[in-house]
Amino acid sequence: MPARTILAGTIVLAAASVSSSYAQTRPPEATVTPFVESDAVRPGSPVRVALTVGLPEGLHVQSDKPRDPSLIPTALTIDAPAGVKVTQLVFPHPTDFAQEGQPQPLAVFEREFVVGAELELDTSLAPGELAIPATLRYQACNDKVCFRPTTATTGWTLSIVPVTAKPGTPAHRDVFTRLTAGRRTGPPIARSADPVPSRSAAPVDPRDFSKLDRFAVAGTTGGYLKTQAFLEFIHDAEQGIARIEGRHAVEKNRVGFREDRR
Repeated sequence: MPARTILAGTIVLAAASVSSSYAQTRPPEATVTPFVESDAVRPGSPVRVALTVGLPEGLHVQSDKPRDPSLIPTALTIDAPAGVKVTQLVFPHPTDFAQEGQPQPLAVFEREFVVGAELELDTSLAPGELAIPATLRYQACNDKVCFRPTTATTGWTLSIVPVTAKPGTPAHRDVFTRLTAGRRTGPPIARSADPVPSRSAAPVDPRDFSKLDRFAVAGTTGGYLKTQAFLEFIHDAEQGIARIEGRHAVEKNRVGFREDRR
């Protein structure tokens, strides 16, 4: 069956709009530092782990539960090894951030904050070092634009000691005092099992991107857009109008349409 695609245009941001250009090419990175509550942990006991997250001046990230569901939440994912159970995730209380053009303030984490988890260790764990990988996904924003989402790879190393050993010494009290003041959000939601494919359906190769050749980019943009600006952007892309945004004016050029048939 023939497939049609239309190239309506490409939105090009001028160099004068430095923040928008930067948002699309080089997202700022947070400084993520892992901490374990104790220098030694016995099997069968609980333990807390934490991450301090530092953002460059003037930036924030969306909270783990943004008020606007279309925004990208901050998400902590823990790849718990055998014998380790994540019983709680802990996030800070969000701060209200008034954003121009938004009917209500955004719920954000600002500048520097602490996230973490409460873990439960099985009695069968053998003594030794135990690695617990994790990732932190976030999207840094300032008062004008949001940058590309970023995923930081991190994790903790627990020092497991025999059940008969003395309890470990508490460490990093300042970090875990801040974690205690946060919100316990419950255990991570388990991913639902993938549906079983029909035997009559042809297998799909996840590396096959050939169908993407049927699509063409109609327009791109970045950052926060007010309602009217967003609607105008959509309209221009559908009409084949390329926008070149400068500091003082917006020039629109007709770029036409392209129709592909497969």
